Amino acid sequence: MASHLAAALAYAKRGVPVLPLHWPNGAACSCGDPACPSVGKHPLTEHGKDDASTDAEIIKGWWARWPEANVGLRMGAGRVAVDIDPRNGGDESLYDLGPLPETVTALTGGGGQHLLYKADGAVKARKGIRPGIDIITEGYIVGPPSRHVSGRRYEWEVGHAPGQVALAPFPPALLSLSPDGGTPAGPLPDRILAGQRNDLLASLAGSMRQRGATAEAIAAALTVENETRCEPPLSPSEVAQIARSVSRDPVPE
Repeated sequence: MASHLAAALAYAKRGVPVLPLHWPNGAACSCGDPACPSVGKHPLTEHGKDDASTDAEIIKGWWARWPEANVGLRMGAGRVAVDIDPRNGGDESLYDLGPLPETVTALTGGGGQHLLYKADGAVKARKGIRPGIDIITEGYIVGPPSRHVSGRRYEWEVGHAPGQVALAPFPPALLSLSPDGGTPAGPLPDRILAGQRNDLLASLAGSMRQRGATAEAIAAALTVENETRCEPPLSPSEVAQIARSVSRDPVPE
């Protein structure tokens, strides 16, 4: 679509490398795989994110070949994205973290957010720093006005598009999280109050996973701590989601 090409060229002019992505055909993906796990989100080019470019002629060639291609925005070179996925508890995790600096923000077609920040090499990519929150440093995100499988468009939040608000420095509140996705290690308090529950249970889960605990053991431990310490306790589904999110991390060898 012309709007996708125009957007891709505009991003490139701002110095953001772009790449063409597959697009949704109804509920299916343009890749033709009926079981595609990433409908409308994976690259069309041979080397994926490594093909991302700011060269206008290359970009025009891609969209001449694939007019409906979605637009991928490559992170790196001082740009990182914080991916908020509400389907996995991202909204509550974001609330529990407290206010983050105002910055360029996209609303995803799936109902989530991409918060864009500037950062140096001290910020590392990490999945599940909290339930539903990932940090993307060298990968890519799907950029507006791409189409989501739901039929909705990715779009910039009003007043938070590139050029409308400055790209803020990466938040220290996220930079200070420990590598296992939790807060710095320490004993759990006797009473875990609202606003601390997700952080501390995720920290416990991350510590257990780093020590080789199974997903079942983590879920059982979080259930006990939630029932005995949290005031008020999180719902069983929220506890299960924290356990699932952390348990996706590989057990260290």
